[in-house]
Amino acid sequence: RRVPPDGMAYALKDHDSRLVKMLAEHDESITEMLERRDKGMREYAASEAVALEDARRSWRRRLRRAQDWKPRRGARAPEPASGASAQALALELEPPADFICPITAEAMRDPVMAGDGHAYERIAIERWLAIRSTSPLTGKALENTGVFPNHMLRRQIREWQGGSRS
Repeated sequence: RRVPPDGMAYALKDHDSRLVKMLAEHDESITEMLERRDKGMREYAASEAVALEDARRSWRRRLRRAQDWKPRRGARAPEPASGASAQALALELEPPADFICPITAEAMRDPVMAGDGHAYERIAIERWLAIRSTSPLTGKALENTGVFPNHMLRRQIREWQGGSRS
């Protein structure tokens, strides 16, 4: 066997220490990436829990309203509807799809336009955009995360609400 000269042994040792240092740095960067991914997953899970809690509250409110509903004093109970008249009555009471917020699934009170061109309830989209920069409907990244009042839609909703209550 041949023994390498002293200079070559030193070069190999130096190479080994550089390799060990490089592997340690690589391990640190992988650890950092995993920590960022885990943090992102925790934030996403927390935001979904908030959204689910909001939906649960919304459905409970609807159920309470339905259970507490009583006809006005002196008002005649509507005659049982059947067929086309039942559908017409249901359509009259149900808000148009454009008046429903895609996040809360309720008629909007303060509609705003987001960067994706869709209308949302102000509070719902602001909560969404506080933790994400994507469209709730398409999932695509939004170039502009600002929201702008949609006065025309608000007026249409108010007119519908006035007409459906009378």
